[in-house]
Amino acid sequence: MPRLLLLSVLMPILCLGIGACSQLSVRSEQNLSNQSKIDHEVSWLKSLQLPSGAILLSTDRSAINPYFSNLAMWALLKADPKSSDVARKWIDWYINHLNMPGFSGVPGSIYDFMVKDGREMNLGTCDSFDSYGGTFLSLVSRYYSVTHDRPFLDSRLDSILLVLEAMQKTIGEHGLALSRPDSRVAYLMDNVEVWRGLKDISLTLQELGKIKEAFEAENLAKDLEKAIEVRLWSTSLGVYLPFDGSPAPDRNVFYPDGTALVWPIVFELPQAAMRKAKLWADFKSVWERRWKNASVDFFSWSLLAYTAMQAGDESLANEWERNLLANHHRNWPWHVGEAAGYLLYLHERVTADAQKEQKKSP
Repeated sequence: MPRLLLLSVLMPILCLGIGACSQLSVRSEQNLSNQSKIDHEVSWLKSLQLPSGAILLSTDRSAINPYFSNLAMWALLKADPKSSDVARKWIDWYINHLNMPGFSGVPGSIYDFMVKDGREMNLGTCDSFDSYGGTFLSLVSRYYSVTHDRPFLDSRLDSILLVLEAMQKTIGEHGLALSRPDSRVAYLMDNVEVWRGLKDISLTLQELGKIKEAFEAENLAKDLEKAIEVRLWSTSLGVYLPFDGSPAPDRNVFYPDGTALVWPIVFELPQAAMRKAKLWADFKSVWERRWKNASVDFFSWSLLAYTAMQAGDESLANEWERNLLANHHRNWPWHVGEAAGYLLYLHERVTADAQKEQKKSP
């Protein structure tokens, strides 16, 4: 955190001299079916994967951001399970680029990379250890639930457990995950991502017969869930706080204050499910117009369209999409993280449409 602000600074630099910052229009997709839109987005994601398995952040053909790539593959597996080979290659790339024991970094963490002169270069830094690792564990879990590829996971289990150990090391004395060893800030968004990763991987490890490790991950998830409720939920205000120690969300700050209002919905924190209607209403009361018109900041924030669908606000999500397709191109600032949210939104639309058709059937 704040990862998106970092990207907005870096991307003009990373795009210099890269001919792939092309104008691949999505306007022609306005009249396509939702399934066809999924197919188009999946094709775009596949076009960004290098032979090494790395996934480029956008059509810039330069930056490699593990956090957003994890989200993209997580969504890809949900919206298009038959493309699991793409996620498999990415998982292997991620594992092959972990900071290992003996390295100066935290073992099990990973840094950002960029492509320069055809070579993948380690930048030696990253936005956060906690979110990168948490979303990776969720991705591994979803990959296994889709493919049941036990030999693949068994042969890489030591590396997966190393990521799990790194997640444990991010948790501070207050019970919350810290974004980095050199940071004393515990962000809500990061913590719900870590919670989800721990919860997901505990179930997968149990299926793989790693009962001890599964039990440890499950307990970490339970403890983190409690800490989020105690330290990042304001009972008096009835909102989630953007970070530990925050008196209240700043209604003039979209990220991370505004997004923190609903991020627990995105990652399905149990307590947030019970508060879903109010949380979404609070978000809309401040940010609806600017978000749906893509004027809230530099990015489209497609994961919020998925959140709207989860909150039962399909009409607003659909309005956001109409504005997106009328005004946007698949070049920066559209990136693989935006593709993740869009795929999840479209998958919800396809599922909802199928349920409606089923109800019509005699």
